[in-house]
Amino acid sequence: MKTAVGTFLLLLVINGVVSVEWKHSAVLDNNFLVLWTPDEKDVTFEIQVKTLGYVGLGFTKDDGRAGADMVIGWVDNNGQVHLQDRHVKDASRDPQMDSSQDYRLLLGYENKTHTVLRFSRRYDTCDPRDLKITNDTMQVVWQYHVEEPVSAAGILPDHGAVRGSRPLYLVQRDAQPRRSSRNQETDPPLKIWDILNKQM
Repeated sequence: MKTAVGTFLLLLVINGVVSVEWKHSAVLDNNFLVLWTPDEKDVTFEIQVKTLGYVGLGFTKDDGRAGADMVIGWVDNNGQVHLQDRHVKDASRDPQMDSSQDYRLLLGYENKTHTVLRFSRRYDTCDPRDLKITNDTMQVVWQYHVEEPVSAAGILPDHGAVRGSRPLYLVQRDAQPRRSSRNQETDPPLKIWDILNKQM
């Protein structure tokens, strides 16, 4: 009986990790899909990338890669999943390892064609190398390679990485609070005009 109950609880735990209802998704390029669900204090991501090498996702303040906060991951030849919190010092260099590892690995595997990683991160990690995830537009950066690092130290293969960036809203915008003080009036209510063209 104890074995049956233990097996049932194990299946519940596995089920809780594996099944997630994703609130948002974006195809970053033809080979890179990102899914995410914001929660109260953190956000959970899953990246599905058509490669058996390493994959990376990150955030930056502008279009450039310098200063980007990234997570890099891969599944090695022994089936071990690696996930590393990194940052980009210089746009011409690969992401460097952070001293504080603030991403939490939830799931990772590869099949014959894709690498899949699921992880979560707090909106504000209090790490100066990590960008806060806010309800403003975030510039999302990604990269992947056909090869994986040769060791857990994570030295990335030279040349040939596919990279890109695009702006995304990661957290749904809430209604902005109205300003009020003794010296300022509250903002007038928002008015919406619908202009319709019957010929269209």
